[in-house]
Amino acid sequence: MSTQKNELENSFYRVQIRGTLTCLSPLHIGAGLELPLIDRDDEIGVALKKAEDNKKPADDENEKQKKDPDYLASTSGKEVQPIIPAASLHGSLLGGRNQQSKDVISRLFGCTKEDSLRAGKLQVFDATLKQPSRPEGDRSWSPTRKTILHQGISIEPITGTAANHHLFTFELVPSGSIFDIELVLQNVTETDIATTLGLLALWNGGNNSALGRGRSQGWGKVQWEFAEARALQTEDLQQWLKKPAESLEGFYKPLILEPVPIATNLATQSIPIWIKPDGPFLINQPSLCQDKPEDKKDGKETNDKNKLADLNFMRTSDGRALIPGSTLRGLIRARARRILASIAHLHFDAAPGRASEISDELIELLFGETGQRSPLWFEDAISDDVLKKSDCGQQSQDAPPSKHTPHEQVFIAIDRFTGGVADGALYQVEAAISERLETRCHIEIKRQPVGDWWKGLLLFVLRDALEGDLAVGWGKAKGYGKFSAGIFFDKSDRCSLDEVLEHIERKGHDPDNWVDALHAKIKESVASKQGQTA
Repeated sequence: MSTQKNELENSFYRVQIRGTLTCLSPLHIGAGLELPLIDRDDEIGVALKKAEDNKKPADDENEKQKKDPDYLASTSGKEVQPIIPAASLHGSLLGGRNQQSKDVISRLFGCTKEDSLRAGKLQVFDATLKQPSRPEGDRSWSPTRKTILHQGISIEPITGTAANHHLFTFELVPSGSIFDIELVLQNVTETDIATTLGLLALWNGGNNSALGRGRSQGWGKVQWEFAEARALQTEDLQQWLKKPAESLEGFYKPLILEPVPIATNLATQSIPIWIKPDGPFLINQPSLCQDKPEDKKDGKETNDKNKLADLNFMRTSDGRALIPGSTLRGLIRARARRILASIAHLHFDAAPGRASEISDELIELLFGETGQRSPLWFEDAISDDVLKKSDCGQQSQDAPPSKHTPHEQVFIAIDRFTGGVADGALYQVEAAISERLETRCHIEIKRQPVGDWWKGLLLFVLRDALEGDLAVGWGKAKGYGKFSAGIFFDKSDRCSLDEVLEHIERKGHDPDNWVDALHAKIKESVASKQGQTA
């Protein structure tokens, strides 16, 4: 009886919780729409419109059938500005709880069991854009939509070249954008409210509570900031009913409660990694490359030293060079696939085609596939130093002094038949130079593959990284993108393979067992394939 009485004394008819969500990384929550780039009011869209207006009628039938490039749009609301849909927020809160009272969770989120169907007491509204964030120098910034574009392409794991028809463009909400968020609770107790505040606190900027697409490449990180909680009790509602001329808002009272600490449902293990480039590196960011003014003389384009670069390195808003987490993950995936195929072929006599099939199947267990998110992801690797130029060759007045300047180089293609200069093949690149970049690798513990074979696989990849056998980005055949990497441990970033193995052994693990498990897993897969074809 005392417990029921206490619940009644601390019950509330309606509670409003308000706060903000700040994007700590780019955010994409798809609207399921492909919109034409030519309709955007950014510099890219304006350039496409200008080119369309100046284009002569096409004689070629194929030219007439060409479609304007599209981009995958983010969910937008009023005045086509981005929103975070209530369904995404509701799903994130529900997915974040772990080992909480089933009774409390069912009260907040409802119950779908046939014998006890009921709606939840928690109501979430769309988060609306409060403060946009415009990245400096980004040509894809839309003043109307308050978004930017991200262009990417899939890389063939065998050839290392761009896959045909795999160029894609996403619309992103830039990092630094702030959204207003409001939640309403109906007929709840203090325990329900404190639990809700604890769930909101899980939006702490980590990968565990990221929203939208691209969480495995570091997108969607948001930070919750509490603003206020107001409560309306039953007696307050009764008082308002006696004074209908007054606003109901005046009968709400401030509510102060401590959130219930909630363990995340997505436990991860993080590995801090440093990357030391051996020279210039370039992961191109097309939105930073402005259209070049054509200064023609006698029908030929003159050599203008002030022209902007054709290829520009990716960077943060304050000018720090970066290697996207998706690029790192793709590089590690391709190297791991190569290692698996090599072991299957050289050690277990699998034919090249069969070795390729085996490596693909094992890779999907660790790096995911269509319809199954990867349990392993990387954050963007960001340089320690700020580069002097922050937007495609233009000096930024707000950028702090830098230690290094970008690496600028002009290339020209040679006609392989004549040995002369190819027409129109002169192009300029602006690459990054950095002493060191830092990133983190995250492994989702509950979704990691069964056994230790994948640890042995990553150990082989780490060996190659420590020895400087990896290269990333554009121009690998021209000497760009080569680097060495290692792991931070024992407050030191100077580590060789022997030091890494010693560190693993001190943690109570045996690297040799990991390698044996890898060979056993590949042997099992080879035998399974042979049995299927027998």
